[in-house]
Amino acid sequence: MNPIRKKAWQRLLLACCGLYAVVTQAHSDELVILTTFSSEPMSELVSEFNQRYPDVNVRLVHRRTQSIIQLLNKRYIHDIDVVLSSSPVLMQHLSDVDRLSANPVIYTLPKALQGFVLPPADQVVTVGYSGAGIIWNSDYLHAHNLPLPTSFSSLTDSQYLGHLTMSTPSRSGTTRLMLESLLARYGWEDGWRIIMNVGANLATVSSRSFGVSDYVAKGQLGIGPTIDSYAFLLQRKMGHIKFRYDNDFTAMPTYVAQLSDGHTPYAQAFIRLLLSPSVQNKIDTISFAKMALDDDLLLSKGLPKLSLATVLQREKLVDHIFDTAITRRLPELQDSWQSLINRRVSARGDVDTLRKLDKLKQQMFSLPVTEAQITELGNKLNHLDNSSDVDQAMIRLMLTEFDHELNRKLTEQGAKVAAELRAIRQAGQR
Repeated sequence: MNPIRKKAWQRLLLACCGLYAVVTQAHSDELVILTTFSSEPMSELVSEFNQRYPDVNVRLVHRRTQSIIQLLNKRYIHDIDVVLSSSPVLMQHLSDVDRLSANPVIYTLPKALQGFVLPPADQVVTVGYSGAGIIWNSDYLHAHNLPLPTSFSSLTDSQYLGHLTMSTPSRSGTTRLMLESLLARYGWEDGWRIIMNVGANLATVSSRSFGVSDYVAKGQLGIGPTIDSYAFLLQRKMGHIKFRYDNDFTAMPTYVAQLSDGHTPYAQAFIRLLLSPSVQNKIDTISFAKMALDDDLLLSKGLPKLSLATVLQREKLVDHIFDTAITRRLPELQDSWQSLINRRVSARGDVDTLRKLDKLKQQMFSLPVTEAQITELGNKLNHLDNSSDVDQAMIRLMLTEFDHELNRKLTEQGAKVAAELRAIRQAGQR
């Protein structure tokens, strides 16, 4: 290249870099909070912070867990000060890639909550926690003559076919924790059998975790699993919204952490505010709607405790299993389940046929992949480098092959069930 032209390009590049640095860095009187929570639950926290620091502009950036990971993987992003989320997977990832600073405050985590806190406590501050359970619309249940749900596992009842909704773990970190709770409580085989049975009763799969409560509140559907904070916000406005905790779901702490390249002293001030008595004493009544750190009401009910290593090891695979077995096969799953329900009605009083149908139900909702197989594949995936383009391509290929093989097995399994159902129907017509 011509030396003069080369120097001109260098000057232009330096100018662009300087402009870019200005664009990607926030002002010193600004606090930027990256969060998985929507603006509504954050509003009162921001308002109280502004009362203490009226000259500081608080900017909320809402993203899903995976989007935050992708965003912060870009090293040129320097304008984020604090991350606030209930996702231990997100916090652990940020710790693993050295994006978190040392814990900026000293506090004592209550002993009852310690077993539920999953990310490293020397970098992540726990400011409260949520429970999870079942939300329902009492008007909808009355109109459709449906029984009150008692737990997620109670939603396997065929009466709920077409009346349920839930989110997918690939779009909701809290849903992933709910599924892992069921697997911890019931084991791999029985846990997935419950999940797939409830999946067959779904009318739709919500693309957002708070979409479940929205569907129920509007009366579009009747019931769904959700965290308590979404339900409480709606209950304050609508008397027909009900909620019940499910002891099969783990407690879900809310975490906050300061990024290692954060630029503002207001990050620590925000974290201290969340731990302050003025917030902790009312955290369950404001829009944030979390349980206070010293409130152990839910923690004494024998909730399942999760292993972060297990959750991380099979994170992608649990997402892919749910979407392959339920999200993308929902119409087929609904049809097969409806056919089996119809056969049970026709076979009422026929003990032998009902016994055959019970076995078919077990087969219909069995996951044709073992926990050992998932552990083996998960280990292979986790040994690959996400920052490498070559390894990323390999991960995509391995997951595509996994989806294809799982779909093939599920299709074969469904075909066998359908054939058995036809044989039972034909036998009943003779």
